[in-house]
Amino acid sequence: MSYLGSKILELLQRPVKFNSFQQLCHQLNVSKKLPIFQKSSPVFQNQRGIRKIRMSIPRELSYNKTLYAAFLRKLYPLEQHTVHKDLYAAYCALPSPQPLHIEPQHFEHLLCQFVDSGGFHRGINTNYLANIMTDMFQCGMKASLREVNNYLYLKNYNNNEALPLVERDYEYVLKVSEFHISTANIFLKFAIQTRNVEFISRILNDIAERNLKFDRMTYQMLISYSCDIGDTERSNALFGNYLDIGHVLDISIVNTIIKSLVSNGELSKANEIVELLFKNAKQLGSRQDNSNATHSRRQNVQELNFIDSLKLQRQDSLLFVPTPTFNSFSPLLYNYCSFRHFDALTIFKYLEEMNDLNIEIPNSMYIHIFKSFQEQDVKDLDYLKFTLNFLINEKNVKYNDELFESILESFLKHSGYQNKLVNGIENQWSQLKMNLIKGGSFKKGRSQVEEFSIDAINKLMVFY
Repeated sequence: MSYLGSKILELLQRPVKFNSFQQLCHQLNVSKKLPIFQKSSPVFQNQRGIRKIRMSIPRELSYNKTLYAAFLRKLYPLEQHTVHKDLYAAYCALPSPQPLHIEPQHFEHLLCQFVDSGGFHRGINTNYLANIMTDMFQCGMKASLREVNNYLYLKNYNNNEALPLVERDYEYVLKVSEFHISTANIFLKFAIQTRNVEFISRILNDIAERNLKFDRMTYQMLISYSCDIGDTERSNALFGNYLDIGHVLDISIVNTIIKSLVSNGELSKANEIVELLFKNAKQLGSRQDNSNATHSRRQNVQELNFIDSLKLQRQDSLLFVPTPTFNSFSPLLYNYCSFRHFDALTIFKYLEEMNDLNIEIPNSMYIHIFKSFQEQDVKDLDYLKFTLNFLINEKNVKYNDELFESILESFLKHSGYQNKLVNGIENQWSQLKMNLIKGGSFKKGRSQVEEFSIDAINKLMVFY
């Protein structure tokens, strides 16, 4: 690990061609060239080819006009908001097999509605999509790479998933779809998360047998995994290959190295890298734009893939100064919140630095900090108020019950459960929760929880 940490430090201290990723993109005219690059990609070409074949399959359009009209109303709602549950019900009401009783252009639009769905209902929408795709396969229609990948993304495998279920999906994908590195990455991510060496080996063998090339995501996952299991030789080789091939060294790969350094106990090296990232960003006046963070991340990946294809990255220098993100600081923050390495001053230093760079700090981090204060039995009131001050200045903080209870418990413990103000707030909070639970509307009572939390926090800041 020391080699990777030293290499990153060395690169961060060298002159760069561009002050920022945005400047590099502007110089390369990426905004104009990116659409052309995307249309030439294997995934796009596959999507276009598969859709063309599906559209050409003859339909049996002897449907009930009333049922079909009801289906179209759900497919093209006047309010422009698709209710997937109702749309799927209207689809099921059509004659079986449904894909052959739907106009080609309407079926493609139906598929898009589920493939591109997300949000709170993505779990149930995945089940609907799985059933539609099964109907589609039975009618001799294939799924595109993009559709398969989005389905797997929506399925959102986690560490508790049964391996046989995931392997079954893997086998199925190999049969019904072209195997692409983007698809392999989805399964590789799960295999690495669960530390399933056999499954990892199988995926890598399938990648090799099909002569697929690693992309930046593959390298990033394998470098992280190699570091975590202590395979220094392999992680160094992978990092060297990553640069040799021309993949851009951006903040995501730097964050991967920071996380691996922390997990291997190389805190000094990780601290040096984070401090250098902060220093460089401050000198250039770099600040994060959080107005549409999800869109920015997706756009950055697309732009990076395009720049990767130009092979501009070299072993001995960076193309631009990486701007730190929350994931640059979080491994060290979690470390210094731990019982063994607790260091409040370092926690506050990182909170200040993230604030200076306009880096959004999620609820989960604040909850973790307050819980660490409870574990450490922190006696200094300034620690609690200092953290609260950062919290109330966050633009996108969500004042939910878990966050407020972590704050309240910290103040209760600090006061020895003897302070009238804190005890009063606790009683009011218990009553509010009871009322919301009785009304069966705890989720719907978010605005009440938020209003109560803000009022209580202000009282704690002023009067405690």
